[in-house]
Amino acid sequence: MKKYLAFKTKDSEGDSWCEKAFLFQSQVKAREFFNPKNKDLLDLFTEEDDRYIHQFKIHDDNPAMKINAVTFTTEYAGDVIIHAQSEGYLIG
Repeated sequence: MKKYLAFKTKDSEGDSWCEKAFLFQSQVKAREFFNPKNKDLLDLFTEEDDRYIHQFKIHDDNPAMKINAVTFTTEYAGDVIIHAQSEGYLIG
């Protein structure tokens, strides 16, 4: 079992089946992924005819500058909020 930094989307209607989880080995890896030009992030939250993320913000206003949340808007997904979780585990 390996411990990771964990983040997940919050569904506006409380439907857990449509939430997405993200696991990272470090804050550096999380920052690399949470980038409005990241192809993988665009693939998850946009459609082919509108590949833009708007109002992108990393919320890290704490002394350690750890990512607490990431927010943005897309035409396809609407308002997206990705919250940091306590921790995540990958069990193989």
